[in-house]
Amino acid sequence: MAVYKYEGTTKAGQFVTGVVEAFDDLDAIGKARQECYIVSRLTQVHEPPSFLKKEVGSGKVKLDAVSLMCSQFASIIGAGLGIARCVELVAKQTTDKKLTAILAEVQTDVQAGHSLADSFQHKGGKKLPVIFYETVRAGEMAGTLDQSFETLEKYFKKRSRMRSRLASALIYPSFVCVLAVVVVMVMMVAVVPTFKEILDGLDAEMPLMTQVLINASTFVGTYWVVMLAVVAALVVAFLLWKRSSRGAEAWARIKLKLPVVGSISIANNASIFANTMSLLLGCGMPITRTVEVTSKVMPNYAMAQAASLMTRQLEGGRRLADCMRTVPGLPEALIDMAAVGEQSGSLEDTLGLMGEHYDEETDRLMQDAVSKLEPAVLVFVALFAGYIVIALYVAMFSMYSAM
Repeated sequence: MAVYKYEGTTKAGQFVTGVVEAFDDLDAIGKARQECYIVSRLTQVHEPPSFLKKEVGSGKVKLDAVSLMCSQFASIIGAGLGIARCVELVAKQTTDKKLTAILAEVQTDVQAGHSLADSFQHKGGKKLPVIFYETVRAGEMAGTLDQSFETLEKYFKKRSRMRSRLASALIYPSFVCVLAVVVVMVMMVAVVPTFKEILDGLDAEMPLMTQVLINASTFVGTYWVVMLAVVAALVVAFLLWKRSSRGAEAWARIKLKLPVVGSISIANNASIFANTMSLLLGCGMPITRTVEVTSKVMPNYAMAQAASLMTRQLEGGRRLADCMRTVPGLPEALIDMAAVGEQSGSLEDTLGLMGEHYDEETDRLMQDAVSKLEPAVLVFVALFAGYIVIALYVAMFSMYSAM
């Protein structure tokens, strides 16, 4: 819990100060009023930043760790134990250091009488997915917390498996691309200059093909620092532009239209949209709140922004499928199936089936892209190396024939 410092006066008019531990401002005021009649000032005490206390790798918790935690919660809650005891047992079984720290603080808040979802959101922040908080909150309200954790366990396991497949698919082509760049740089900086010295010693006119190669090698060898600085500056400028709201939306729309990458991005976002909607609807969450939460987990910024605007349209009486047509990039098949699900009253199941379909479609598109990328890189390296070899041999043959 957070630490708060308060100032106030007692019923007798005596000025008092003190420190309390509380979940939030309202909780802190309630505890402070046990010591004084009127609280005149309340401030949260923040610990000064310390390098030694800083958590290493304090990013988001891995999805497979979240999935395992949800599975443990589902089993222990199903056994009939109290929430505080459940949190304590899960914390002891968790091997992820980030989750262990979060669970230790959540246990303190739950023991103080706060809800599990609010405690997780207060202590987890951005380290845990927003869908986790909302699903747990829906389970608490409906009295089906164990079922909510079971559903979350399957959801995060699927997302983790999908990410692992994508990452593993990119390992080899990434290695090939890096190797290609290294080979090109070595040939331009080390191999070509060596042949240039040999050819210069022959004191003869070089063919155009060879001269172009030597000029390019000389340029790279002379201005490689400038080229590196320019590339770094362009990358920084691009990242700053992409962080702005206008730049993020423009880049997101560009990604949807790129060949190969655009198809993968559309399928991935459609998968996340369908799976998340199906999960939240299954937990009994209202359709407007479901759309609001779903928009927060979609990776494409432009699609997420458009999805967030669907809430107002739904509140105005529009059908879900009609609202989905305003989201750029959502596949027409997904929209049509959502309309069928609305009409038949099986929207949750329909979206779940479509989520599985787009999971497979994303995987297929990624594998197809990787299978085409690998030979493309190899062909590029072969053509470049072939050009160098031909350019050097042509120069040598022409000079020997002139002798």
